[in-house]
Amino acid sequence: MNTFVTGGSGFIGGHLIRRLVAEGHVVKALARTEDAAVRVASLGALPVPGDAESVDGAAMAGCEIVFHCAAWVGTWGDREAVWRTNVEGTRQVLAAARQAGVRRFVHVSSESALLDGSSFEGTDESHPYPKRFLSVYAETKAASEQLVVAANGDGFETITLRPRLVWGPEDGAWLPGLIARVRSGVFRWVDDGRHLGSSTHVANLVEAMILAADRGRSGEVYFVTDGEPRSFREFATAYLATAG
Repeated sequence: MNTFVTGGSGFIGGHLIRRLVAEGHVVKALARTEDAAVRVASLGALPVPGDAESVDGAAMAGCEIVFHCAAWVGTWGDREAVWRTNVEGTRQVLAAARQAGVRRFVHVSSESALLDGSSFEGTDESHPYPKRFLSVYAETKAASEQLVVAANGDGFETITLRPRLVWGPEDGAWLPGLIARVRSGVFRWVDDGRHLGSSTHVANLVEAMILAADRGRSGEVYFVTDGEPRSFREFATAYLATAG
C-alpha cells in the first residue's frame, strides 16, 4: 500500500518506516529540514518537504494510510509552540488527509492525555479526560486526540494509539536523560522505585500501528503496552544496563 508518515526522522517514525519498507510498502515521509530528508531517504522513504502545520493534500496524493507520529515531546515548553505543533499540526494533517482521499489515519498519542495526578491502576480506554492537566504536553495530546476522534466518519477512518514510555534501540531522549541524571548524582528512587508502571517497546508500538492500519476499529482509542505492569526500578535498572 501507499503510506504517508509524519515524524519519520524521529525515534518512532524511523522504526515505522523501516518496517513498512521491509514489507514492501511505498512510503512518503514529511521532512521539515534537509537533515530530516536525508534521514528518511536513508530508511527507504521518499522525502516530502514541509511540516505538519503546513502540509496539504497534494503531498499525500495516492496514499491510503497516514501515520501521524510528529509531535513536540517533553513535559514542559512554550505553550504556544507546543500547541501549534501538537494540536494545530494534527488539525492540518487531518485536513490534508481528507483532501487527499486517504482511507485510514493512525495517530500516535500518549497516555499523558489523561494525566491529572491520580492513579491509573486498572484504567482502560473509557477513562475520561481530566478537567485539569499536569502539563501543557498532556493538555495538547488530549486536544489532538479529540480532533482525531471527531474527524472519523464519511469514509475517513481514524484510530488513536496511546503508548506509555516508549523505549528501545535509537531512543535519543528517555535513556540519555536517565543516564545523565544518574551520572550527575541527582537521580533518586521515589518509594525505592517500587511503584508499578507500563512501558512500550518501540517494536511493539510499530506492530500496533500496523495492526491499527489493517484491522483497528475506526474512531477508537487504544492503549499500547508491553504487557503486565512492572516496578519502575526493575525497568529502569534493566534499561540502564543496555547502555552498560
